[in-house]
Amino acid sequence: MAVFVDGCFWHGCPEHGTQPKTRPEFWAAKIARNRERDGQVDAALAAMGWHVVRVWEHELRQDLDGCVARIRALVKPTGLAERG
Repeated sequence: MAVFVDGCFWHGCPEHGTQPKTRPEFWAAKIARNRERDGQVDAALAAMGWHVVRVWEHELRQDLDGCVARIRALVKPTGLAERG
């Protein structure tokens, strides 16, 4: 399993992503490229048999226990070993 924590700014969170006032075209393109790359990484990992989980930065801040529970729920059914 591959777990990514995506920063709300850098990955364009629809709830908390902000658009800088300076050089807005640059930042819009940069964030779009980041999101495109995220999709490519997800697809490449999935093709290699990895289960990919993405968590937003704000989700960790708001509900860490919920994020951990979500990941744990995915680990157990797939038979992945937990390390403690």
